Parts: sequence; C-alpha cells; structure tokens
Amino acid sequence: MPSYTGTVQSPRPASEVFPYMADFSNTKDWDPNITETAVTSAGSPIQIGATFHVVQGSGLTKVELDYETIELTDGHKVVLRAETDSLVSIDTITVDAEETGSKVTYDVNIELKGARKLAEPVMAVMLHRIGKEAREGLQKQLS
Repeated sequence: MPSYTGTVQSPRPASEVFPYMADFSNTKDWDPNITETAVTSAGSPIQIGATFHVVQGSGLTKVELDYETIELTDGHKVVLRAETDSLVSIDTITVDAEETGSKVTYDVNIELKGARKLAEPVMAVMLHRIGKEAREGLQKQLS
C-alpha cells in the first residue's frame, strides 16, 4: 500500500494550527497539486461527518476525491477518508503542541483497487513526489 508521511514545524500554536488543518478545504492553500477544494457538508467543517470535495491536478491527470472526516480528536488529530472506483485514501493529520509552536504530521495511505494494485510501485513514487511538494508548501504556509 503506497504511503507517505511528512512532518513540519510551525512557530504558531497548536490551538491555531489544528483548526486550519482540520478544515480540509484549506489544502489548496498549501498543496500545489490541489487545484480546487470545497466544503460540501452543512455546519462546521471541523466535525465528524464533515465532507470536502478536492480536485488534484487538471486536464487528463485530474483526480476528484470526496473526503469525509471519520475521526476527530479535538485539537490534536483528524482522519479523513476518500473512496473512488479505483482507490481508498486515508489521510491522518496530527498536531502536537511544542514549546516553540507546534508540529504537524501528515500521513496518507492509499489502497488501490482491483488490477490497479499492480501499479502500487509507481503510485508509491508519485505519492512521495506529491507528498514532498505538499510538505514544502505546508511549511511555507505555517511559518
């Protein structure tokens, strides 16, 4: 199963960083691979059951994902899940308070379905590249 984990340090307090990260519509602000995002559920975007539409890439490489917040530990951890005909993506974001700000860890695991599983080695390489770009964008955004 392809996965990627990235960590960034921020001078901002966890109490400020966590709500920003838990609102998954903010990914377009820091992930250069995301071209569109929207909150698609009513109510607060920081609650179990909140849903988000995310578009990655454009043209022939455009991938549309609908994420749902499936786990939420207030102020610390949020888990989001997206499923399409070809994959399941589980994104886990943790925010830990530190003396000089906070530490954000972003972990993504992608399970390809059916014959697409044969492409897992290629997906792992792509995910590492995409993850690195997103981590660099997040570091800039949270600095």
